[in-house]
Amino acid sequence: MKKYFLLSLVCLGSWQVFGQLKQFDLKTYKQPELNRFQLDFNLSQNNNSSVPSNDSYEELEGIKKKSSFSFNGQGVFSWYRNSANYQGQTRSTLSFHPHTEKVKFENNDRDDTKFKRNQLSFSLNSENFFYDSNNWFIAPEIDLDYSSNKLDGESLSGNSTNEYDNSWHNYDNIKRVGANIKASFSAGKGRIERVEDARQVLHILDALNEDGRLKRIPSNEEIIQIAQRVSEVKNERFFDFRHKQMYEIREMDAILKEMDLINEDDALYYTNLYDMWQHGANEERLAGERFSIGLSPLYNRFDSESDGHYHYEGIQKYLAIIGFIRFEYENPINQKWQSSIFSEISYGSIKGETESSSDDSQNNNFHNNTFTSEINCNNINADLGYTIGFYPNTRTYASANAMLTYKTFNGEIEEDIYSNDFDYKDIQGQLKIELHYYISPQVRLKCTTGTLYSSTESQELPYYINNLGYSPNKWTNYFELNLRFSVF
Repeated sequence: MKKYFLLSLVCLGSWQVFGQLKQFDLKTYKQPELNRFQLDFNLSQNNNSSVPSNDSYEELEGIKKKSSFSFNGQGVFSWYRNSANYQGQTRSTLSFHPHTEKVKFENNDRDDTKFKRNQLSFSLNSENFFYDSNNWFIAPEIDLDYSSNKLDGESLSGNSTNEYDNSWHNYDNIKRVGANIKASFSAGKGRIERVEDARQVLHILDALNEDGRLKRIPSNEEIIQIAQRVSEVKNERFFDFRHKQMYEIREMDAILKEMDLINEDDALYYTNLYDMWQHGANEERLAGERFSIGLSPLYNRFDSESDGHYHYEGIQKYLAIIGFIRFEYENPINQKWQSSIFSEISYGSIKGETESSSDDSQNNNFHNNTFTSEINCNNINADLGYTIGFYPNTRTYASANAMLTYKTFNGEIEEDIYSNDFDYKDIQGQLKIELHYYISPQVRLKCTTGTLYSSTESQELPYYINNLGYSPNKWTNYFELNLRFSVF
């Protein structure tokens, strides 16, 4: 009887410790002063070969086989800084993507064709929040996007007698260049903090407690102290990843022992510490709210040119000035649940211009076509979104998102010799569910499903609205399963 009584006391004590750890409020954690930067290089290569199935579009076109080779090289620089008076992050990406595709035809009167495409792109995003002592802020932000795309097509045999082949497959040497510049300035009140380091500390303490290696329960103040030390340790940069891991585990072990929290530092203790350090902060957790009012000028330009059977030149550009009111709310309900609210109302004035010319002067017949248009319109946009996230353990994360959007476009379009007024309204609703499973540092599984409803179909809208990124369908259902495997 005495034996069972002592066992009951031990179980009750462990449950109380676990219960007290569960009651820790993540919203109480504030990051220390940090200055982190990281440079990553990503390389990927893809080969693909396909034979058309019966009655498919490719089979009807007489295609016998298609094969492709592509490579993607990407460099990513990211920087994050946090202090009492400043919170900001910058991310810059440079990528190069060459792609080659070959098409073989069944009939001898069709030329086998080879396409080459080289794409270069650059992006930069910088968000900056400057705070006073009462959490009022001003926030300049800049977004830059640039892309250059060149496509060349060539006949591999040169023996084609097919008229369609001569007109379509020689439409080569296509060049496209696009640029987007957006500068925003806003002011408001509130602050959103990253709290995943505090969640990681709780994972570590829970694991040590379950295996009987936690001597006592730390106070809330001690948990915050440990979490701030974790944030500082992650701030250190190492060229050799092994040295980085060794340093981090040593520092974590030291602070736990300095607080007299460990009763036995055996292999079970170190394996728990290592596992929770590696996997205890895989997902970002946020806490706080932020209200802001701002103005965003935006300039976009897209140039395209082609030389071949046809010659085409086109320029599309527009300038927009958008004013917005925004509210963001992040609430870590507890250690396993997170709720997020996003709402924004914006009003914009948009002025755009399109110029294009084309001819087929390389043939016997000469046709020259020019087209110009101008658009002046106003846009009202209202978004309201809610996301609930579930974090049952260190390897699984699920979320459900509901978004409601109201859009209006009204203004005037002038095309060469006539003009036309337009007034379009649309209500969109979206429901999306995501499931992430962290199998290992090399293997991750992601499943996404959702549905999108729009009260206006894309074919009902004129091209100049679609060119502004507005191209909904009545109903869109989607499902995606992604398995990512990293070799190193």
